[in-house]
Amino acid sequence: MAWLNKRGSLYYIKYWHVPSNSSRRISTGTSTYQIAKEKLRQFEGALARGDDSSLPTRTSIPDALTAYVAHIRAVKTAKSAQTDIYYLRDAFGPVCDAVTAEQAGRFTLFSIVDALTRIAGEYQHAGDRTEIDQKASALLALAAPQGV
Repeated sequence: MAWLNKRGSLYYIKYWHVPSNSSRRISTGTSTYQIAKEKLRQFEGALARGDDSSLPTRTSIPDALTAYVAHIRAVKTAKSAQTDIYYLRDAFGPVCDAVTAEQAGRFTLFSIVDALTRIAGEYQHAGDRTEIDQKASALLALAAPQGV
């Protein structure tokens, strides 16, 4: 069973942690009693189901992304993992090495085009992109099969 405790202006959830035989306190992050009661209800429901807490943790986004990328590389096909990592990079940006194109160990045509598109996207006007477009086309020409 858990209960609410107010310290200063914030409400905290206190509960008895059986493995360590001690009480624990988790911040709800709110000073509103009704919101704190709802977070307490969600927390108790998660404990009853055996789920992890629905409250925020101290795990950083780069650590979580790195672990997730390692998981999808182990479970999914290379192309499927590459597609998922592309979407993660689009959503989170380059917050860690796991979501950068270079982490895969080799450059693919997909990763080169993706990197060039991100660089060109930083320019606001199309007229400013001509130099980067010329460099991109030169790089893509190197990747194209010879004699075609």
